[in-house]
Amino acid sequence: MSIRNRELCSFGCNQVITVLVAALSLVARQYPQQTTKPDLHVGVRKCRLLLHWCSFAHSPDMLVYEPRAILLDEPLSNLDAKLRDEARYFIRKLILDLELCAVIVTHDQSEALAMSDRVILLKDGAILQEGTPIEIYENPRDRYVAEFLGSNNLLHGKARTEAGGATSIHGADWQLTGRAQDGMASEAAVAVVRVDKVRIVDGPGQNRVPVEIEARIYLGQHWEYRMTLGDAPLRAFGPLSKGAGPAWCEFPSESVWIFADRPSS
Repeated sequence: MSIRNRELCSFGCNQVITVLVAALSLVARQYPQQTTKPDLHVGVRKCRLLLHWCSFAHSPDMLVYEPRAILLDEPLSNLDAKLRDEARYFIRKLILDLELCAVIVTHDQSEALAMSDRVILLKDGAILQEGTPIEIYENPRDRYVAEFLGSNNLLHGKARTEAGGATSIHGADWQLTGRAQDGMASEAAVAVVRVDKVRIVDGPGQNRVPVEIEARIYLGQHWEYRMTLGDAPLRAFGPLSKGAGPAWCEFPSESVWIFADRPSS
């Protein structure tokens, strides 16, 4: 082996050791009670997938030859929730520190948004939308993308173009101003609104509708309200416990995305 190759291998080994030490430290911080000597195998088992995601552990020469891209296929799928949250940050930081290009395949939306610079949403092998996490989440191109990402409320009604070019959607006894997202020419429309954008408010006003609270669910960080608007089920989050009964919901107009009401492609 030439001196140059030995230097490269030494560099690669040092990088691998750095990765392994960082990953083991992560497990030790998250699961100190499971990394004591009698239960060390538990911590190692939790760490195994974290080490496996980068084939550095199996092929140290990856770092030596500096590949243009690496593929991470469902890298966190078997980790529990707490370790997964920490590992998302750890993997992204590692990719940036080592200046790697990584393609991450995942069905977990949180992973895709948290770990990526750009997201590509595929359906039946075709690209539906590509962009930054903020672009793809906040400005979906069609109804399928809007419904696929996040948790959403759906309201069906008839669309109208108001004076000044604004678009509104009307139900039996409600109406909301929003944004036409797909150049819709159809009168039959559906509004897609992220659950986290809806607020319970004290009374009527702009883009507010009367609802009936049917149940509340305590989620620790906040409450989830289960409601109805006519026959349409609705959900919202809030900091306070609210009993069943009539209430008012506010839908910010910029968060009411109006699409033609046809089967999502």
